[in-house]
Amino acid sequence: FGSLQLCPKGTDFDQHPSLAKLGIEPLSETFTGQTLKKLCRLRKTAIKPLIMDQAHVVGIGNIYANEALFRCEISPKKPSCKLTLRQCDQLVAAIKEVLLAAIAAGGSSIRDFHHVDGSEGLFKVQLRVYGKAGLPCPECGTEIQRIVQGGRSSFFCPKCQR
Repeated sequence: FGSLQLCPKGTDFDQHPSLAKLGIEPLSETFTGQTLKKLCRLRKTAIKPLIMDQAHVVGIGNIYANEALFRCEISPKKPSCKLTLRQCDQLVAAIKEVLLAAIAAGGSSIRDFHHVDGSEGLFKVQLRVYGKAGLPCPECGTEIQRIVQGGRSSFFCPKCQR
């Protein structure tokens, strides 16, 4: 999930070869609905794999992508080019909300992740759809579904996230 690389003295941080091709930082002021709409405009790929692609947006992991899409009622299968500006605004707000909540809770300890002091991240208690296949949706009671997209599990409510 990470690496440590040295940047030669006098080289701009963002010009390092490992960083030069990374997408926009989702917690930055420049990540807006308009920015996301431009990214999505001509892409037919589903929205969930697009927002998880580090060349487009950095740092949105599988758990957080699932949770953000649920919060704004967008199906992970929806073609990116079909998102409206309003949906892009809502998704950007949901991404920022989920990431900030996860940071405040110390992350999501799923399976074997622990902090260096041995403690667990507590965002997992706030999860609404991730890992909940077969359980009722917390909003409408419909069974949460699981599909695989790009080798990753996507969890969603087929009623709330059309």
